[in-house]
Amino acid sequence: MKQNKGFSLVEIMIAAAALAGLAYVGLQLTKTQTKSVAKNSFDNEVSMITNEINGLLSDPAVCLATLISTATPTNINSKYYIKTDSNAPANGYGNGNVKINSYAFSGAAPDGVLDIRFNNKAILKGTAGAAEVIKKINITYTGTPGAVTSCRATSTGTSDIWLRGTGANINNIYYNSGNVGVGTISPTNAKLEVAGTIRPGAVTVGSGCAVIGAQGYNSSNGQPAYCDGSVWKNSGGGAGDVTIVNGPISSCRGTSTAYCPSGHTVVGGGYIFNASCGCPEEHRFATQNYPSSTTSWTVSMECATSTAYAVCMKK
Repeated sequence: MKQNKGFSLVEIMIAAAALAGLAYVGLQLTKTQTKSVAKNSFDNEVSMITNEINGLLSDPAVCLATLISTATPTNINSKYYIKTDSNAPANGYGNGNVKINSYAFSGAAPDGVLDIRFNNKAILKGTAGAAEVIKKINITYTGTPGAVTSCRATSTGTSDIWLRGTGANINNIYYNSGNVGVGTISPTNAKLEVAGTIRPGAVTVGSGCAVIGAQGYNSSNGQPAYCDGSVWKNSGGGAGDVTIVNGPISSCRGTSTAYCPSGHTVVGGGYIFNASCGCPEEHRFATQNYPSSTTSWTVSMECATSTAYAVCMKK
């Protein structure tokens, strides 16, 4: 019976080689896993930072301060440097794996694009991922790249083109170019085209206002009204615009003048025969019957008393 005296040298060498092979495979798997984790971490950081920047640039004031003079690529390293620890030189990196190398703004208004260039710090160590990744943020703006006058980040460059005011006008939105249609998809005839009715607010004619050309309607009669920069006035054409006033009864052969109220102008007039002064009927005729000013009408009759009246329209 043969005795087992252990493994031969050859057997030991074969086993060692097999173990070394397994160890190498395990090491490669570990490296692959490390690369995958590093890449996922980098991608997540880039997405998070891009979303954060997009959120900041959605504020028109922040967007304008950032891009007002930006067009060609701006090197972030020229802006600041970060030390990884107190003894390390300033190298532009923090403790993470992501660095923004530069950003650039381009595109014809209103559709702009902000390119942000991210550098993978881990690639410098031979870990994983692309050395540089470019992310784009759509910007709606006015002006030109390098001379932006207003802007904000939007979800898309062409479907979200309303702009929002800043400061005291933060609740205002505006549209910088083209026409606006309500109830129509082809507003080609005017800056604002509405397929339907438009209803302004009620105003009190004669009360104060400040916006020249503002429109409203007379709260007392429903007639159109407008602001002349100081008071609300009727737009014209309605009964509320016109008033008729009488002057005093004249003396025999004297004159009678009717005066329009304040804010009105004379547009017509005439007279009323009151009584004869004892003359034959053929002597009872008007010797004057005319607008004596832009706000009055004057009449006098031969051998009779009369009353002038003026037809006045609100200015």
